[in-house]
Amino acid sequence: MRAQSSKDLISLDPTPSEADLQPALNYTLSDRLRLISLGVGILFAFVTIAHLLLQPKEIALPLMVVSGITALAGMGLHLSLRRRAILGEYAHPVAFGILIAILVNLLLQLYLTGSPAQTTNLLLMILAAGFIFLSSNWLLLVFILTGLGWALVVWALPAADDWLYFGFSMFTACVIAYAVHRENVQSLRQMERMHRQEQRSKSELGAVLSATEKAQRSLATNMAVGQRITSILE
Repeated sequence: MRAQSSKDLISLDPTPSEADLQPALNYTLSDRLRLISLGVGILFAFVTIAHLLLQPKEIALPLMVVSGITALAGMGLHLSLRRRAILGEYAHPVAFGILIAILVNLLLQLYLTGSPAQTTNLLLMILAAGFIFLSSNWLLLVFILTGLGWALVVWALPAADDWLYFGFSMFTACVIAYAVHRENVQSLRQMERMHRQEQRSKSELGAVLSATEKAQRSLATNMAVGQRITSILE
């Protein structure tokens, strides 16, 4: 059980800023990391087997080693998160670490195979990042590192006409991923604003009911005193 929840972060301000809402988004990602890490562990376990069966022997071993480590790391993180969830402030760094591990696998495969078509895997990773990350700064960092890594691999490999095509495809994937990210974040922010407005309304209603109850008790006490005084005078 984590020591702090998103409810602890709720402000009664009906119009919170984007910065005020970011901690709640961080906790949303923190809740998703357990499933994400499990998916990464299972996926790269299958990828390791696929490398063994499908890749040429001269490149299969390094690919299997890296993907196997990634699978073990993903499962290890999943088991750790089942015992204790991380704080929201660490959610994006952890998600970024997971993505870096995936990026290393994909760039290594691209370099060893020398096939421009392997860039497709990077396109899928970029799109997935658009769904996962709830911080624009972290997502843009993903785009930059992915683009730089891809460019370095392309520079190290022989020239081919397909590189330009896949470079444009990566740019397109980044645009789509960012659009999906913005829509996802805006929806979650709106939900959080509605939740905070509901909390505000409940708080105000509770204050009114408390004041009403207090007034009723005071009135009942005054009436009882008045009746007592009347009985004494009679």
